[in-house]
Amino acid sequence: MFVANPAADGVYLNKIRKEFGYDRFPPRCPKTLYDVLDLLKLTKFKELLGEAGLLDLLKLPGNITLLVPINEAFDALSPLTLAELEGPNRAKRISTLARSHIVFGSLFADQTDKTVIQPNIDMNGERVDLDVTIALNPKFYSTNPLYFVNAIHGVRPLEPSPMGSVQASNGRIILVRRALVSKIFVQQKYADVWPQFFKNGEESKKYTTWEALNAVGLTKFCKLVERAGMVDLLQAPAEKANKLNVWAPIDEVFEKISAAALPELERDGVPEIFVKRHILKFEKGSMNGADLLGKSLTYDDIDILAGKFKSSNGNFWFLFKSLSHYYVDGVGWLLLARTELQSLADLYPEAALAKAG
Repeated sequence: MFVANPAADGVYLNKIRKEFGYDRFPPRCPKTLYDVLDLLKLTKFKELLGEAGLLDLLKLPGNITLLVPINEAFDALSPLTLAELEGPNRAKRISTLARSHIVFGSLFADQTDKTVIQPNIDMNGERVDLDVTIALNPKFYSTNPLYFVNAIHGVRPLEPSPMGSVQASNGRIILVRRALVSKIFVQQKYADVWPQFFKNGEESKKYTTWEALNAVGLTKFCKLVERAGMVDLLQAPAEKANKLNVWAPIDEVFEKISAAALPELERDGVPEIFVKRHILKFEKGSMNGADLLGKSLTYDDIDILAGKFKSSNGNFWFLFKSLSHYYVDGVGWLLLARTELQSLADLYPEAALAKAG
């Protein structure tokens, strides 16, 4: 996982308190969001908005929630994200990335039930992926529960309040430690990639599932397939009744795994468990079924990026999240964040044995 230096958190929060005072939370500034970015010297994000042609928006009256990566976040962009931002589709990717950080209104959509959170929509029209804890202590919060934002698109904010770190005259700023690479950003990437090999989608039948996943560049998942000794399974011909369905996580999924957990995926036995979790046999006439470990799974459990594609020996989909759990970066969030291996160990005793070995 590529993260900014955690020591930078305190630098920005101290700068906010020094600039705007301590008398209330969040601190208030009578100036616009444009001015606050200047005051806090958040230059890298401002450059992003400038290239996307969105800076003037921050000068206008309104109510905007601005999800602002600290400067260090841009030095920690992953190679996969950088490749897109520096590639032939730079203008489109810059625009999409910038718009993922702008929400008109508050972080939550209008709520009729305050015990249920409905995330708002960003400037791309995509619903913001939120992990929120609601404090429902009836003695203190019976009418107005407290909300703690644990993660936005899998990224921990510097402060958990949905009201942000600072209020401006036309909105609020929520500081985050990493740039928010949303699902639509990645969808655009793969929408440009897979037609090179599959054209309108039908050309995928010329490939085995193994060949197709390699052609599109799902290198991380394919490496685990090799380590699991399961290449032949995805390469071999199959009759219709025996065709496998592969839910293949894209490379970006593995960037969400904590640095501490990544080595665990290299341990003996764990790659096989991980891969088998992502290969299914469907019930007849249904999109529900069981993985190769015998664990049941429904179509609703899956966050699909693209598919269904047909190969010569099965079907495959690209997944935006693996079939385990969300990942949240940050030390001290152990009750809120679980690594892939911990989820596997909970689900399958074999994974726990592999870890112990």
